[in-house]
Amino acid sequence: MLNIAKGAFVKERAKAFTMIELLVVISVILILSGFVAYNLGPARVRARDNRRISDANLIASALDQYYTDNLRTYPKPTGCSEINVNQTNTSDGASLEYYSCDVSVLGPSLSSYLSPMPKDPSSIVGNYVYLYRSDGKKVAVVIREFEGGTGGCNATSNLPSIVEVYKSAGNPACYYVAR
Repeated sequence: MLNIAKGAFVKERAKAFTMIELLVVISVILILSGFVAYNLGPARVRARDNRRISDANLIASALDQYYTDNLRTYPKPTGCSEINVNQTNTSDGASLEYYSCDVSVLGPSLSSYLSPMPKDPSSIVGNYVYLYRSDGKKVAVVIREFEGGTGGCNATSNLPSIVEVYKSAGNPACYYVAR
């Protein structure tokens, strides 16, 4: 369309974005989304580690309910392996064995208290370990490792005997909830 301005013929410019302007905006959006995606990775790892801690506490709470309902003993599932250590005598001379197994073996025992049994959020097989002492009076739920390193680990010093026996046998333990 032609427009007459001060006696001259002038073409009216169309109001639209140029190709360069569109490319600049798209580039900025891509760079910003790259930064966001890069920063979300560690947040997801921390969230999965926090979920592991929450799961360990849930399992320990279910074990407490089982303990209360079953004559003050914790479940002794089958299919667990004995932890071989030399320190198995109590103050009264009784011999105690320590066992460890994947928490999934607790499913039948704890089904009325916790269903379904929590699984590791990133499918690390065997990351949740159930420890128990042969007299049924001491147990622990251990998380073998965190994805985010050792930042949230509490299995470093002043460990309960059941966790210390497990670690002294060469097993990894990052976090525990002991009863």
